[in-house]
Amino acid sequence: MKKGNGEIAGLNDTNFPPWERGCRQGGLVNFTVMNQNLLDFKKIMDKHQVRFVVIFGTLLGFIREKGVIITSKDVDVFGYASDHYKMKPVVKELQELNFHVLDRNESPLKD
Repeated sequence: MKKGNGEIAGLNDTNFPPWERGCRQGGLVNFTVMNQNLLDFKKIMDKHQVRFVVIFGTLLGFIREKGVIITSKDVDVFGYASDHYKMKPVVKELQELNFHVLDRNESPLKD
């Protein structure tokens, strides 16, 4: 059953695709949390010299809204394939901060 009142979808809730698990469903974005998540993510990526860019709805919001779209529930990022060998410690550190990192088999892009 889809949630729409700002509840967080459980990480094991199979009613949602893997990329929506652990995400807020409905409601408005908590800008304080979203900004802190972006800063934490960037800090770890920079520490390991992993290049990334924002994509999809996140990029649209940054351009059109000059920030995160208020109904966003996630941040879309792209990392370069040439940096893939740097990702194991990055994923470990992100998970230590309670980030939910999709396995490549869970992603609709399969990359």
